[in-house]
Amino acid sequence: MQSQTYNNARCHGQINASVRKRFSAPSNSANNDDYSTNSSRSLGGRKRIHANVTRPAVPAVHTLPNRTITIGDDTARDEFYHRCLKNIQQNGCKIIRKAWVKVLEPKKQSTYLYTKGVQKSPPWWPTVTGPNKIRHKELDHLNKRERIILLMHIMGLILEEVTREPMATWFANREKPKNARKRGFLA
Repeated sequence: MQSQTYNNARCHGQINASVRKRFSAPSNSANNDDYSTNSSRSLGGRKRIHANVTRPAVPAVHTLPNRTITIGDDTARDEFYHRCLKNIQQNGCKIIRKAWVKVLEPKKQSTYLYTKGVQKSPPWWPTVTGPNKIRHKELDHLNKRERIILLMHIMGLILEEVTREPMATWFANREKPKNARKRGFLA
C-alpha cells in the first residue's frame, strides 16, 4: 500500500521532502571523487550518477613471445614451424592442407589417385621412406605426425599468401573464439 502511494505520488511529481532525501544521489563536492560534476538533472530533482571510469581506447591485443631466428638456421626454423603447426587444430590444418595441395596440383584427385599408393604419388610429395615418411593417402586420413611433416614440406614449396584467404573464415568463426587466437601461429 505504501509503495503504491509512493508510485502514484511519483507519477504526479508530488514526492515529499523525506522521500526525496532518502532516494536522492549524494551531492557533488570537492571531496567526492566517485561522481562526475557533469551530471544532468532528471525529474524529481535527482541527479544521474556517472562513475569516473577510464577505459582504454584500444582493446588489448594478445601477442606471442618473440624469438629471433637467424637466416640459414634451418633447424630453428623447422622447430618453429613444427611448433606452430602442432598448435593449430586438425580442422585448421585440413583447410591449409587442401589450399596448398590445390595450388601445387589443381587436378591432383584425377592425376595422382590416392588409391594407387606410392606408385601414383606426385613428384612434390615427401619421401615415403625414412623417419619423415608419409603415406600417400587421402589428406583427411593422415595422422598428426604425417600431417605436420606434409605441411612443413609443402611450406618449403609455396608461401603463406595462399593460406590467408581460406583461413580467414576459420579465424573469424564466432562460435569458436579460440581460433582467432591461433592467427599468430601463421604470421
